[in-house]
Amino acid sequence: MPRLSDPSRAQQILNYSFEDLELLKEALQAPGAGEPIRGRIIPDGNKRLSLVGLSVINFTVTLESYQGGSSKGDISANVQARVSQSTLADLTRQSTLDMCIATNPSQGDNDVAPVLRADTIKAVLAAVWIDCRGAVGIWSPIAASLGIVV
Repeated sequence: MPRLSDPSRAQQILNYSFEDLELLKEALQAPGAGEPIRGRIIPDGNKRLSLVGLSVINFTVTLESYQGGSSKGDISANVQARVSQSTLADLTRQSTLDMCIATNPSQGDNDVAPVLRADTIKAVLAAVWIDCRGAVGIWSPIAASLGIVV
């Protein structure tokens, strides 16, 4: 039996209330989950938002490293360490956001695969970024609480 998304729990974990809850619902969708978002099914799930999230995380970690005086090589290493699939998957599990993901019928309610956990945290952070209109003062503390930035 597939699991439905749990946006209420996700908002509690993030300590953030979405103006556009549909963004969060999309961020919590596994590909093929089949939960309607804005009256339509999104076959790719959270994949598109995940790409946005990766860009926002890359930018934020790069800026943080630059402002900290890191060398070019150190900046690159910091970014790679923070956006690795294993790191992001672990952070998703540690935050319990993985329990909020709508799974597809083939996954059921079983353990969520690392790639989906990594995509979900990126998508959730993209959803926050879009919802708060890029307000770094709102986004950064949420990303920090998830372990993405310092």
